[in-house]
Amino acid sequence: MDIKIFCDGLLSSNTYLISNKTSGEAMVVDFGTPLSALTDYIYNNGLTVKYLVLTHGHYDHSVFLPEYVSAFPNAEIICHEKEKALLLDPGAT
Repeated sequence: MDIKIFCDGLLSSNTYLISNKTSGEAMVVDFGTPLSALTDYIYNNGLTVKYLVLTHGHYDHSVFLPEYVSAFPNAEIICHEKEKALLLDPGAT
């Protein structure tokens, strides 16, 4: 298991890439960092992103989610059901 932390976003929020280099499967946790900061690592290591995981729906953790969904359309999006309102309406509290 390999864990990489990326912090290159507008609000300096961490994005985590957790991968199993044996299977080549990976998951991305939180999306405060633009995808471009992770792409070289993902492709250079032959990883397949299987899961997109949100710890919570605040803007600084979800701002770049659409980028990731577009790049990895087959990845499963995982978040707690109570966070759904924040994802659908960033102004919700």
